[in-house]
Amino acid sequence: ENFPWGWSFVSHVVANARMANNEQAYNMLNKEIINTVAYNLCTMGGGNFQVEANLGSPAAIGEMLLQSHEGYIAPLAALPTAWDSGSYSGLVARGNFSVGAAWEDGLAQVFEITSRSGERASVYYPGIANATVTTSDGRAVSFTRDSLDLISFDTKKGETYVITGFEE
Repeated sequence: ENFPWGWSFVSHVVANARMANNEQAYNMLNKEIINTVAYNLCTMGGGNFQVEANLGSPAAIGEMLLQSHEGYIAPLAALPTAWDSGSYSGLVARGNFSVGAAWEDGLAQVFEITSRSGERASVYYPGIANATVTTSDGRAVSFTRDSLDLISFDTKKGETYVITGFEE
């Protein structure tokens, strides 16, 4: 098949994730993996090793799980239905926040956001305004409900903030 596998195809996966076309991004990522990933997990585009695709595929997955280009942290921004349950930790959002998330049946269970610079955090997720924010040791954190889907709160460098109690 004469198709532009490799880095150019991965860029389409990332673009679909960025546009929250979660199912399209997932389907394209699967096609990329099936058609180009070798036994050693390196991507071979057009029969040649492609470092751009090797780095682009994990970036596409990261883009599906966390975005922050709109001025807020958006965990699970383009989560496909096939990834109905899971977790991640250590992805970094703009503003120097380390983010972790866990979800079940496609719904967020917990977000953990570690402030690495002490900046104000804004977090987007459907229905997040009814959630609870605490520090890692359980102290309540006051936050501003910017909208039903967006909250913001001041952070302290080195502190981890735990967000739970998402509404369906």
